[in-house]
Amino acid sequence: MITYAIAITNKNSTGLLLVLTEYELEALFLSLKIASVAVIFSLPLGIGCAWLLARRQFWGKSLLDGLIHLPLVLLHRWLLVIYC
Repeated sequence: MITYAIAITNKNSTGLLLVLTEYELEALFLSLKIASVAVIFSLPLGIGCAWLLARRQFWGKSLLDGLIHLPLVLLHRWLLVIYC
């Protein structure tokens, strides 16, 4: 098993040394790859919805706005239910 050392430093050259195995490094790169693909595919949809909600008046605008904001509201409610 091969281990890799990654040093993360700041301006004062004090930093954190991460020691990662080959499997951990592969998992890290896979996570970065999946996150970048998700951003690439969701960004045009998000920009389009934002433009539509900001610039146009149409039937069902408040419904679309509610559906977009629903995950933001429900996440906090579920966290309160789970951890309280």
